[in-house]
Amino acid sequence: MSGYEPDSTSPNDDDANDHFTGTPEQIASFSQRYQRMAEMVATGDLPLPQHLTDEQLAMLVREVQQRRRRRLVQFIARAIATHIVHGREPRQGGQAHDA
Repeated sequence: MSGYEPDSTSPNDDDANDHFTGTPEQIASFSQRYQRMAEMVATGDLPLPQHLTDEQLAMLVREVQQRRRRRLVQFIARAIATHIVHGREPRQGGQAHDA
């Protein structure tokens, strides 16, 4: 997975909006940019920004961790499902072979 993929809202969205004041449109725009940044950092498409405050960085790191954790769980679930359905085990490197 690379690039931005829409993600379900996370519990931390409200935290991000609590620290930004402005019109509803500005808050929505900030939230969208923040979510895109978290997704891009999680996929490795963007390095961790250095210009953030400690609080902003902590929020971003939590979002990135959550996305990476979700992606890892999905990967493991797919591997298990493939093994159950097809009776195959993944080889090192991600390719499957017959058991």
